[in-house]
This record gives sequence, structure tokens and C-alpha cells, in this order.
Amino acid sequence: HKWTRMTVSRLPLALALCSILCDGSRGRPMTRVSMLAAPVRVKDTVKQLQGGLQAGLKAQCSRMHVQLPKASLGIEPQEKGAPVDPKKPDREAARAILEMFQALADTSVCVFNTELEAQLARNAWSVNEPGGLRVGDVVGLDIAGGSRAARRQAKKKGGKKGKGKGFKSLQALDEDSSPSNPLDSIPSTTEVLVVTAPSAATLEQVKTLDERFGMGTLIILLNPDMDVKASENAALGSFVESKFETAFYLQEAGDNLVYREFGKDWQLWSSEGMLGKQTLLHSQKDRFFPSEVPALEQKGLLKKEKGGFLGNLFG
Repeated sequence: HKWTRMTVSRLPLALALCSILCDGSRGRPMTRVSMLAAPVRVKDTVKQLQGGLQAGLKAQCSRMHVQLPKASLGIEPQEKGAPVDPKKPDREAARAILEMFQALADTSVCVFNTELEAQLARNAWSVNEPGGLRVGDVVGLDIAGGSRAARRQAKKKGGKKGKGKGFKSLQALDEDSSPSNPLDSIPSTTEVLVVTAPSAATLEQVKTLDERFGMGTLIILLNPDMDVKASENAALGSFVESKFETAFYLQEAGDNLVYREFGKDWQLWSSEGMLGKQTLLHSQKDRFFPSEVPALEQKGLLKKEKGGFLGNLFG
């Protein structure tokens, strides 16, 4: 059946949002397929990402962590001869997640580290324009983003698109001389909050968001790169690990893949033979990062493999 706004607001978060991750427009629950190996194709990756999020929602988890490889999902077109945009994979991953929650588009917010990144996303997604992505708001959290200079820079680099419903035009922002905390622009009615590739400074602000929004708001940390952040800032690493459950994790570790879906063990997968048949090299309940794989190998915990991983991820 169809879920109205009133229905969503009265039901527990898990039940309401699980109904949104459906197969097609008839409201049928998505079939949960048990995959035996880490996905190496975009189609399988997005499908298993959706499955991981759905499993988390069924478990009534409202704080989730998603980590995807820094590889394009093919959502945004690549112009011939155009320079490589290092932010594109994160932006595409954010859009893929937001597309899964279009039934809650008006109460969904996507957060970026800077206003420039937010403006580039609005343009790439044609936010709230015909044929574009519907989303309640796209917010840049940098303090400098509140200044006239930063807004002019975003306008210059980001273009004039993306003035859809729910957004001030950049011209109007330029005319607004009173700086404000970008966090204040996130509505209290937000039901889905996607924080994209957060820097250490943004993760500090996520603590405020976590306290401000209760369990009725789903907060997804997308690509925080905790392998690096945990080693640089133990406090931030501890905060994320204690508050956010990993719904989906897929990262390269040399010729191997570290993989985890909600409710499953952390796994290390590789390939074997000329046909690229994948081999499960290691599995454990506790989280581990790609940087820890050499230590696991030194301890003799990895299953012996033949050959290497054939081809690049998403290649």
C-alpha cells in the first residue's frame, strides 16, 4: 500500500522507512537476496547497498555508516577531455542513497563539508527541477560558506543552475549580509539526513546533529573514511564506532576487498583463477579496515589464495 506523510509520521522509523525501500511502484518489499561475495559491479553494489540499509531499518537502527570505493557509479556523465572531479564518486553515492528515499524527498537533507560542494551537487542533480532529484535541502557546513566571498565563489564555479524549490538563490545569499550557522538551516522535521564524505570538522558537527535529532531521524554517514580518521583522531573514531552501525562497507585492500553488510561479519574477499572466482579469505565479527589486512596476513589468519583480483573495482 501507499504510505502517506501522516502514516510515516505515526509509525516507528524502521517500519515506515522499510516500506519505502520497495521494488517498483506497487509497494512490494524488495526481495532480500543473500549474496555470497563482495560485489564488484555497480549494479550489484547498489543493490546490496540498498539491502544493507533495509536490514538496518528493519533492526530499527537510525544511525548508519556507509563506505563505498572512490570510483564512479556512472550516474553523472563524463565529458570528454574534462578534468577528473575527485568529489564526483561521493556525490554520485549520495544521490544513489537519496534516490532510495524519494518517498521522503521533502524531508530529506544532504550535507556537504562546503557550500561549494553543495552548490556543485545541486547543479549536477538539477535539484527540484523537472527530471531532476527531489530533496528537501542541500547544505554546506563550512563556516566560510556563510560569507559573501564564499558564496560568490560557489556561484562562479557552480554556475546558475540548482535554484529549485526550497533553496535561496546565490544572489539572494550574496545580499544577505548576516552570517548564520548552516546547521540552523536543517529543519527539525528532517527524517533522512545524509552526511557526505565528512571531514573531521564536519564530524564534530555531526555530534551536534546526533544530539539534536532523535531516533525518528535517520542519519547516514557516507564515506567518512574512518580508516584514516580513526588513526588521526581517536575520539572521532570512537564516536562514529559507538554511534553508527555499518550498513554497508566496500573498500579495496590491495588485490582484495574488505566487505560488510548490516548484520553480517566483516569479510575479506579476493579472486581465484583465470575466471575471477572470488574467495573468502577472512571473516570476523569485529570491524577491521584495509590498513589492518597486512597484520592479519602476518598472523596467518588469511586463507591461502591463488592469483590476484582481476580488473579494477567497477571497471
